[in-house]
Amino acid sequence: MGQSDALAYLLLGHPLGQSTPQEGNLVANAAASLGLKGGNLIAKKIASRFGLEEARIESTGGLQEASLVVGKYLTPRLYVTYGIGLFQPVSTFRIRYILGRIWTLQAEQGTGTAADILYDVEKGKGPFATPRPGRGDPKHPVKLPPDR
Repeated sequence: MGQSDALAYLLLGHPLGQSTPQEGNLVANAAASLGLKGGNLIAKKIASRFGLEEARIESTGGLQEASLVVGKYLTPRLYVTYGIGLFQPVSTFRIRYILGRIWTLQAEQGTGTAADILYDVEKGKGPFATPRPGRGDPKHPVKLPPDR
């Protein structure tokens, strides 16, 4: 039995030849997703071999839009990624600079050009977080006023 028929049996309960076009698309999307996940294992090995922080295969749509993305910290605050299309001649360059604990500047060049200022907020943390009585940081508990 071929791999496509085996996958069809797992997903649909019958061979690919007996499926509707919609079921065929489901099997094709599942195969593409499995292929991307398998590619990520290879990408991680590439990253460790060349001293990169990141290497992954990502896709905004199907397999045809897949790209290999590699990333590396050039300094502790400057992170650069480069993505190249696997099946289409598209490349993306992204640079991210950490301005402070919560502020990050990001610029991207690809099919379009963009620049963003990002602000990170963690629930229960940050300059505007006010812990509720009795639920604050255990190292700095909130002191309640005495009962009257």
